[in-house]
Amino acid sequence: MPKGRAHIHLASTSSTSSVLRGQLLHSTLRYQEGKFPNSRGQNLFYLAAFPNDSTTEGRKRSSVRAVVLFLHPLGDHCRRYSFLYEFLCEQGFGVIAYDLVSHGASNSSDPGVRAHTNRFRHFVDDTNDFVTFAKTTIFREMQQTPIVVAAYSYGTLVGMHTVLSRQHHFAGMYYIGPSLWIRLTPMLRLQAALAGPLSTLFPTAHIVPAVRRHWLCRDPGYFEDFDNDPLTTSTQKITARMGAETLRAMRALAVDNQVARPDSTFNQIPALFLIGSADRIVCQRKSTRFFDRLASRDKEVKVFHGLYHCLLEDPERDDVLRYLMQWLEQRYPDTK
Repeated sequence: MPKGRAHIHLASTSSTSSVLRGQLLHSTLRYQEGKFPNSRGQNLFYLAAFPNDSTTEGRKRSSVRAVVLFLHPLGDHCRRYSFLYEFLCEQGFGVIAYDLVSHGASNSSDPGVRAHTNRFRHFVDDTNDFVTFAKTTIFREMQQTPIVVAAYSYGTLVGMHTVLSRQHHFAGMYYIGPSLWIRLTPMLRLQAALAGPLSTLFPTAHIVPAVRRHWLCRDPGYFEDFDNDPLTTSTQKITARMGAETLRAMRALAVDNQVARPDSTFNQIPALFLIGSADRIVCQRKSTRFFDRLASRDKEVKVFHGLYHCLLEDPERDDVLRYLMQWLEQRYPDTK
């Protein structure tokens, strides 16, 4: 990486409200937000951020290197990651992101029920709808601009299934804390065995323990910020239907033959996986098995020693972002 190319100067994520983060982006970048309709008649919140006409080095840019499609974690929302969007835009990338259905400022699939979906496929359909909307409404030149899927934690499951759906052509994908399979505790094993009946009888009941908070990251400020944000939803227990649909999506990914076929669309694009060695949320053994099956010629797994599941919340996140930018710059060079 050229010296100083990916200099990082980021504000703390725990000191600014989610709404204010959007306002700050508006003051420093070409920024817009709004809502778009999905195919089921729900309105979903979105944002888009692009570099200003001049970069931090004062050079003009006629186009962005690529547009990054960011997919947020479970119970989260897209405005919480303004620091990431600023970082990407400073290096010449555009960003589009949206709140999954029943998340953030988006409509719910069931009235009053958050962090929930009746079908995992709805997340994939909505993501494809959003890309179509973005191409025609947000950034019309995107038809010729590379689109890179970027996903974090639960968003990685949505991102991979979106690429596998082949509704759009993507030029790359990177996954931070990829959630390919969860680490099953004894209680989760029991509930996984009962997922079908529980999903049928109590679909919207928050009865499935999802994650242990202290396994997410090592920054206490993250939990305070998350809890005080009115647009987040606790994921310590998720709905029975959400749990069953998530397990189904994970199992489908594990056996999809596109992953192992060198000629599949899934394997024609670069792939990067950023993982914390101390991640106790996901099953590392099954994740490794997936990476081994992946037939892409341009695949890379980077393990950050000592980091937890939420790499962008741990104190070493600058190291993660520098590595990510090095990978992006090698594949999407500045063509100004």
